[in-house]
Amino acid sequence: YAQISIDGFQTLKRLQAKAYGDENRIKFTFDKYLQDNVQEPYKKGDTLLSLEKTNSAILTTWGKIQPMLESNAKSHKTCFSKEQLNKSSETNSNKTETWTFGVKDLYIDGKPFLGQTYDRILKNFGQYENYSTYKVRPPATEEGTYNYFGVLQYNDMEFEFALGEEERNLTSSDEVFRFDITGSNVELACGLKVGMTTDEVISKFGPRDIYNLNGNNNSFELSAIKHVLKSYKPVGYYSGYSKGMIIYFDPEKFDDMLAKTVVLLIKDDKVDRIVFGYPTAD
Repeated sequence: YAQISIDGFQTLKRLQAKAYGDENRIKFTFDKYLQDNVQEPYKKGDTLLSLEKTNSAILTTWGKIQPMLESNAKSHKTCFSKEQLNKSSETNSNKTETWTFGVKDLYIDGKPFLGQTYDRILKNFGQYENYSTYKVRPPATEEGTYNYFGVLQYNDMEFEFALGEEERNLTSSDEVFRFDITGSNVELACGLKVGMTTDEVISKFGPRDIYNLNGNNNSFELSAIKHVLKSYKPVGYYSGYSKGMIIYFDPEKFDDMLAKTVVLLIKDDKVDRIVFGYPTAD
């Protein structure tokens, strides 16, 4: 048997497959779903993919499992190297599975803040250092149409509120819908904090890629990161960053199914800022 994990944008698959073949070719057929799996598109016996070894490469023939990148869509081409497969085996034996967060993982000092009202934020975290607003023109709207946002700035963290189409002060019922962690004095309940090295992130929260934010590889994860950093944000808000990682939410640990992510902005191989956002919402 083989265990297959597939993690990506709105993707969390945990499968057990049967392996058939010899030293030159192996075929994987679906056997059953494992714990934490979300999607269930496969039936028992479905051929998932096959690998064939040649003198110079390992050739992939796709079955029910299909690649996310169009450049890898053709079968009988090299998509995995021997080094990658060996590294994957070592990673699976030494690292934790790729971790996804729940709402309680985002608490600070045992206190919730996402979805909390302005009054509750003041009660839990005290007086803020600064309050600022900014405006953004929504997509496909007439010129002169704006949405306004308010930001409470504390030492090492920012809470963001949607104000609507008019600039105004916060009211007691306004709720936090996004946040940034900006300094190392604040640690989320899950252990995420500014100042962690990328190796520490991978060791604690499972393997994940570091993306070039200026790249154009059209991957789902890079697109999700860019969406979080640009959607309803002033132009160039995070322009000082060129590298980022992404962590996805666990839909079973939230009351709503709207996709959520935490983006880790990287400088000098360390987390320099943590940004919470919605990779599919416009």
